Amino acid sequence: MAQNRPIVWLDDEETTYNAGLAIQATPHEAPVLGVGPDSAIGVGRPQMDLVEDFIHDPPAGSVVRFETAGDGHEGHWGF
Repeated sequence: MAQNRPIVWLDDEETTYNAGLAIQATPHEAPVLGVGPDSAIGVGRPQMDLVEDFIHDPPAGSVVRFETAGDGHEGHWGF
């Protein structure tokens, strides 16, 4: 996480608020995007678009963002 390259984490179980707090508490320089797909259908097209945008134009610094399917939030929520 110290190489300052964007990190994308796809996981249908571990992209929770507490997991995001744990990542935020770990020293890192790279921006992190956690994507929690719907475990019944996998990664959706909007989530894949978000991943591609994040990789091609990552936010500056040690930003942590999570986007989860079916969590009632629009887009992503960050820390």
